[in-house]
This record gives sequence, structure tokens and C-alpha cells, in this order.
Amino acid sequence: MVRKMYLSAMVIAALMSSVAVAGVNGNFSTPDALYSGAMFEHGNGLAVDGTTVYYFDYARVISIDAQTKAVSDLATIGRNAGPAFVEHYNGNIYSSHTTSYASDIAPADSSTGTVDGGSYTEKSTLSGTYDAAITSDGTTYIVANPYPNGATNGTEIFTIDWTTGVTTKVGTIGGPSGGITTDTAGNLYYASFSDSAIYRFDAADLAGGNVTMADATLVVNTNSGPGYLAMGDNGEIFVTEGKSIKTYDLATGNNLATIATVTDEAGAQGAQESIWFGSIAYEDDTLYAVASNFDYSFAPDADPVSTVYSMAVPEPATLSLIAVSALGMLRRRR
Repeated sequence: MVRKMYLSAMVIAALMSSVAVAGVNGNFSTPDALYSGAMFEHGNGLAVDGTTVYYFDYARVISIDAQTKAVSDLATIGRNAGPAFVEHYNGNIYSSHTTSYASDIAPADSSTGTVDGGSYTEKSTLSGTYDAAITSDGTTYIVANPYPNGATNGTEIFTIDWTTGVTTKVGTIGGPSGGITTDTAGNLYYASFSDSAIYRFDAADLAGGNVTMADATLVVNTNSGPGYLAMGDNGEIFVTEGKSIKTYDLATGNNLATIATVTDEAGAQGAQESIWFGSIAYEDDTLYAVASNFDYSFAPDADPVSTVYSMAVPEPATLSLIAVSALGMLRRRR
């Protein structure tokens, strides 16, 4: 019995220890770098379908085979595209970019459209696009700070008809834009950076239109401003919080674990590179994440600006067991 307890403690300790890969530390598995962009190029926006990852790499949308790491160009969007999001639904690929921010006097240079047959077709010029999420029935929600109301109204929620490109406003959130995701019931989850919180908008309210923060339900208080979201399979939600990715239980709001962290690195000529997590996506116990540095000194530097990683994550029940066992170990040590 003593030996079994000792082995269990060793397994728990191994799971809780971090392993480092080029500044990215995974708490439960070694992060696998699937793709790195060229020097000084920034990417963002992730979607996953099975073992295929879709990614907006600077000025082009690509697919990455998560097993072989083979990369295929899907469409060229244009130089300095400023990736906002990539989404995949029912065999269709959608993307959007914003190269500047909207204000009360000028729109952002934004474009949203479809990727098909090696080409990109613009469907909408809704300005200030930031993130999107698609429900199981195909409804696409977009958060944006659009011209001309972005400077006064803050973030707004839209739906888009991908056939016609028509966008319809369904709500006003206010403040800066944050990441979104949906659950199987069609509810929308929003990361409020200014409130350090995750809110839920119910599907019925969204269908009625004109939702505001008064219609939102607080589901998670985070320790710092959240950025992007990904829904898990078992009632958990993954959240980027600057230099970390955490997972929370939606039923209780409790933090289950920190999945990964990034650390700053010495860059060109000794300059410090600040590294942060961008978009994330989840499928089949695997989390995909973009990590980007922001060293824009343009000095010679071998480090890429953005890298796509994959990492295995335990199910929530396992995470809870690890947390409880670790707490028990700490108490025994005292």
C-alpha cells in the first residue's frame, strides 16, 4: 500500500511539473511546435477539424497536418493582413482580418470572407473584427468595434450570412473586444478583459437581438484579463490570460489548472522579447495555441514572431484529482 501511494505521488508530481520548449511550458505534456512563421511575421486565428489545423499566417490562410506537420497554402489574403480569425464549419473555411482600428472618424481596413479552391472571396467589410465563433447549427457570431460607432459603443456582436455577406447586429457589449466561443446549446461565451471575467449570453436572448451586458451571466472570474477562449468537451473552458492558458469549470467557475505558460526570451542583440498567447482551439483532448513574440526592433533575430503549438490536456476529472492530491501532499508536508 505504501508503495502504491508513493507511485501515485510520483505520477502526480510528474504531471504537475513543467516541460519547456522554446519559451513555452506545458504543465501536462510537452508542447509540440507544429508551425513557425517567417521572421517578423505575425499570425493569429485558429480552427481545428480532426487532425487538420487552420491558421491565418500573416497574409495567408494555411492548413497544418497536426500529425505530419505538412503545410498547405489555402489562400493569399494580402500583405499586412492583420489576422483576426479563422473558422471552420461543415467543410467551409472562413477568415477575417483587420489592419487598423476603427474610430469615430475612420473605419478599420477590415475584410471578412470565405476561403475555397485556393482563393479568398470577400463577403463583408465589417470593420474592427476581432474574433468569431460558430454554433453547432452554423450560426456565426462576430465581435467587432465597427466604424462609425466603435469609438462610442465599444464592442458589438454580429451574425453574418456567409452566402450574402450581410451582417446583422444582435447586441452591444461596450469596451474593448475579447475572444468568444460557443457551447453545444448555442450559448455564446465572451472574455471581458476589462472585467477579468467570462460571461455567457444565452442562445434565446441572442436570437431575440439587442442584447447588452445586462443580459449576460457571469460564469468565471479570472485572475487577470482574459484574451481568447476555447470550449472543452466536459463542461470546461480554456482561457488565455496573457502569458498563461488556464482551464475553468463552467458549473462552478473554479480554476482547474494552468495548462501552459510562456516566458520572455532574449532576442536580437540581447533585446528582451515579450511573448504572449494568441488564439486557441481544442479538439479530442488536444489544445492548439498560437504564441507570439513582440520584438519589433527589426534587428537580426532567428526567432519567429508566431508559432502554432499543440499539447495534450487531461480531462477535468483528472485535473481535479491532481489538484486534490497535490493539496493533500502539501498538507502532509506541513
